[in-house]
Amino acid sequence: MKYLYYKLYQLQKWVGSDSQPEIPSFILLSVIQAFYLSNFLFLFNYFIVAFKLELIHSIGLCIFLVVVNHFYLYKRRHKIFLSFQNESNTKGILGFIILFVFVTIAFSLTFILIHFFGYWR
Repeated sequence: MKYLYYKLYQLQKWVGSDSQPEIPSFILLSVIQAFYLSNFLFLFNYFIVAFKLELIHSIGLCIFLVVVNHFYLYKRRHKIFLSFQNESNTKGILGFIILFVFVTIAFSLTFILIHFFGYWR
């Protein structure tokens, strides 16, 4: 997650949409993780154990993700950015490809699951 946070940070700096690119990067990574968590819970619910996930539980899980990311990534952002700062160009391009695949799978899988299986039982 540290590397993906760094790559999102670099992408935000490259786009130049914000004076503090670490904040939108942190939020976007939390949203992507929430998509992966919801996909996992949906598949677990559909194929293994049927359960009813209430809205308050979903919101609680998302808040938990944000809090963990805050202390694990955002508070340590300077160390993270310094540790990956000297990567080579080929490793940087490969990192952006990995980031693109990570984000594409998160959103695609979510919409595929919604389309084919519908919402929660």
